[in-house]
Amino acid sequence: MPCLKGAITADFSGGNGSDSVDQFTGVAGGGWAGAWQSNTAGTSGGTSFSSSVLGSSPLNSGGDYLSTVLIGGSGTSKGGVQRAYETSGSVDLSAVHQLSFDFRIDSDLSTFTSTTDYLQAFDRPASSDFGSNGTWLIRAAGASVNGINALNWMFYDGGQDGAGFNTANFVDSGVALASGTVYHFEVFIDPAALEYSVSINGGPISAPLGFRTGDAGNLGNLNFGGQVSSAGEEMAFSLDSVAVVPEPSATALLLVAGCGIGLRRRRG
Repeated sequence: MPCLKGAITADFSGGNGSDSVDQFTGVAGGGWAGAWQSNTAGTSGGTSFSSSVLGSSPLNSGGDYLSTVLIGGSGTSKGGVQRAYETSGSVDLSAVHQLSFDFRIDSDLSTFTSTTDYLQAFDRPASSDFGSNGTWLIRAAGASVNGINALNWMFYDGGQDGAGFNTANFVDSGVALASGTVYHFEVFIDPAALEYSVSINGGPISAPLGFRTGDAGNLGNLNFGGQVSSAGEEMAFSLDSVAVVPEPSATALLLVAGCGIGLRRRRG
């Protein structure tokens, strides 16, 4: 079956390089506003952050994927890979659309024990972490946050006003982070309502959650990364099968069935 026309995708099938769209770091094109970038802004000295396309141990039999390693410096250290997408093909940033990706933590979680140890995916213009101009946030932390069990994936339910970060806004997904497990995320994005919903591994779709920002124009900046709390602490994670599509009709759902995108319509 043909894939959904106009989707914006990244599966790293081009390997490492800067000659074509589906490489890391790649180039602009196919709905991507530019190449992949790495960001460790605001982090401690001595932090090590590196990324490379690998073919061994693929995520969900997806072939090549991006492998990233963050090693803490003199204090709290953060790092992320990011890429901006734009209105292109069938995707309109001002209209309802869906994002999907596969995510895996590959490192031992024995030192991942603090609220300042976390793995996350979020949307915010170029930064190493989630801020007041961010839209949606998915995070798993090493210790309990807002009464949510340590290591459970959480979603940030913002006030759509750019207010200060508040851990009381986190909502529990009920799904725990485990080393070596692949998590397939679907993010249902409604720019006009300043809302999003999330499904993990094909499970129930969350209730609508508010963006942190009140400006939908900040949308379209994907970030994958995290933070470690001590010097020498290592966090390795992998990313694959990134896809952005318009909210599919029943017909489009049949078309994506053969593409490995696996998106669904959000009801209500």
